[in-house]
Amino acid sequence: MKSTMLTDKNITNGEKIVRILMDEGIKSILFIPYNKAMVDSMTSVIESAKNLGLKVEVYPLKFTTCGEERYEFETKGSKPNVEDFDAVVYHNPYDNVNYVTEVDKNFHSNKLKGKTTLVYIPYYCGKSSNLDFLVNPGCQNADIIFCDPEDEIGYKLIYSDYSDKKIFGIESPKMDTIVKGDGNCVLICTSLIAFLDGGKYKIAAYREWINKLENEEIIFRPHPLMRETIRTLRPNLLKDWDNLIDEIKSKNIEIDTEPQVGKTFAKCKLLVSDPSSIIKMWEKTSKPYNVIEMSYN
Repeated sequence: MKSTMLTDKNITNGEKIVRILMDEGIKSILFIPYNKAMVDSMTSVIESAKNLGLKVEVYPLKFTTCGEERYEFETKGSKPNVEDFDAVVYHNPYDNVNYVTEVDKNFHSNKLKGKTTLVYIPYYCGKSSNLDFLVNPGCQNADIIFCDPEDEIGYKLIYSDYSDKKIFGIESPKMDTIVKGDGNCVLICTSLIAFLDGGKYKIAAYREWINKLENEEIIFRPHPLMRETIRTLRPNLLKDWDNLIDEIKSKNIEIDTEPQVGKTFAKCKLLVSDPSSIIKMWEKTSKPYNVIEMSYN
């Protein structure tokens, strides 16, 4: 039976997570985000940890994609000693098993294991459509996992042999970033898994929706790692993707790069999206949405 705190709608998901960590004896936390557009999976956790008086440090990681090193944040402090913190919170589960991106090797979960309490919070929300998330190194090495309630049983079944691993079904902190508003735009979103499954047919489907909505004010939001993923895993489609982006720009359609998609929601009346956790977030607005199906024309 869940405590009153965990079902209290008056506190954020981020605060629920922090209070659980405090119950586990955590008094200081190092947060290590790596992608600016994915940091919303821990934003309200950071804010709540500070508000509740914990020692907090945020150390954004450099990461490598397509052989190029990237750093997306404005400032970066000196490299912290993870052993100075009771816990490290991360949202990248891959270590070195992702073909598209790899975070600073010094902060791979297998390097941190045993030095402090490892806390994994997924950067997607809702039920994962990809079991890889559950079995990647960052999940295997985590001491505490916060996953969507819909995924809680799946995680517990997979990690049933890990008696010391603690798993909590808490709705994603991403939900805390949703801004209410009655804007008049249509938001079109893409996802990596859907694109990799559909390829050129997905590109055709995006173009079809853009043309269908030509009388509307459109905001187009590609996944923040879409081009890098295409370049690495579907290089034959890179020219087609770039042509689509050029078409979008020529139509003066806004390409959204706001780090927190929940803020963009306030500007929009309708969502058109690939199946993704963005739909799970959008459902909180009670506004209509359509799922992008593949076009085979």
